[in-house]
Amino acid sequence: MTAPVIAIVGRPNVGKSTLFNRLCGADDAIVHDRPGVTRDRLYGRCEVHNGSCIVVDTGGIGGDGELQAEVDAQVAQVLAECDAVVFMADARAGLTPVDAEIAGRLRAVDAPVVVAVNKTEGLDADTAVADFHRLGLAAPLALSARDGRGVAEMMARLSDAAGFGGGGGGESDGGGAVRVAVLGRPNAGKSTLINALCGEQRLIVSDTPGTTRDCVRVPLAHGGARYELLDTAGVRRRAKVAPGLEKISVVKSIRALEECRVALLVVDAAAGLAEQDLKLAGMMERSGRSVVVVVNKWDAADSHQRDLVQAALERQLRFLPPRETLFVSALRGAGMRRVMPTVARAHCSAMREMPTAQLNRILARAVSAHAPPGRRGAARLKFCHQGGKNPPRVIVHGTRVERIPDFYRRYLANTVQSAFRMTGTRVQVVFRAGDAAGSPTGGGA
Repeated sequence: MTAPVIAIVGRPNVGKSTLFNRLCGADDAIVHDRPGVTRDRLYGRCEVHNGSCIVVDTGGIGGDGELQAEVDAQVAQVLAECDAVVFMADARAGLTPVDAEIAGRLRAVDAPVVVAVNKTEGLDADTAVADFHRLGLAAPLALSARDGRGVAEMMARLSDAAGFGGGGGGESDGGGAVRVAVLGRPNAGKSTLINALCGEQRLIVSDTPGTTRDCVRVPLAHGGARYELLDTAGVRRRAKVAPGLEKISVVKSIRALEECRVALLVVDAAAGLAEQDLKLAGMMERSGRSVVVVVNKWDAADSHQRDLVQAALERQLRFLPPRETLFVSALRGAGMRRVMPTVARAHCSAMREMPTAQLNRILARAVSAHAPPGRRGAARLKFCHQGGKNPPRVIVHGTRVERIPDFYRRYLANTVQSAFRMTGTRVQVVFRAGDAAGSPTGGGA
């Protein structure tokens, strides 16, 4: 099941970014006393006791900056796509005309709304929310995004309304088509690529960037397997366009990543590797999905441009797992025969079975070659087993594992990935203290 999308909206400086950072356990959103700091949409994952969701931090509605019309258009796009809304207000400022205007807009949104009255530190909860009953939405909730008060109750309401339940966990082998998300900047040739793979004109192709507005699903049979190609809208930077024209949705691309087993990053060779390509690659890395990089329009690039693109791929995409990179011309068909076999190998890597005995031999060799760092009280790794697929996950049991640094976790992950010859897939290594019931005890190091 795809993780639901929760939008956080409200006036400038009511604490939306503070709540976003608390929910996502990160400091991705800039928090500042100056109103209007957040302009672009920010996306993060929030893990809760019975599932997970995608949280979207939006710019403040009703500000007076020069980019306010663009901010409002971005918020409108999120509201059209989300599964639930957190409407934040400021208890200390009280109910304002802008709050009432926002509430009017939210009544037309086809998603449940939770009214969260923030900045209630030191205030009586009932008194703080009293005025906000006049909005005519759901019963307001007293909240302190800074201290965490009321956050658990807010998440419980959202869980009931939006039905958290999938997303983020490992995936077992299942029937049905293998979903492949095709992502890239506008006009990189994603739709042309899918048409070439299908051998027919399945999707509209235009030189105008942004022709694809929604995620389109295209079935494809190849090599005895069934696939479903997800053609997504191009993801671009915050464009300087007239209000209401920016329809490109990052939410749909994130959802495609949630659903897929393999993600294709389509890069325009003629335009080169751009900032948005790197952001998309980062989204793919965080999603844990297998990655294939397809450099399209290779025929349109001269030798100098080709050298620049290859150097940029090697230098700027080093954070991705070892993967296959294809250089194609979707329009002319050059190199296209390699695409689906490469996708198949990436999918096999994502769904790889890792026998426990073999994993423990790999762990023993890895620890023998490079023991966990530390002297007195160093961690001791005992045994491991597979804990999930898509992405492949290895659970390593031991003692004092909380002392193991991230670089050693990456070392073990790379060792497992290399031993099983996985391509495009990042192995996740999870440490757990103690012995798991029923697990072997003699295969570790």
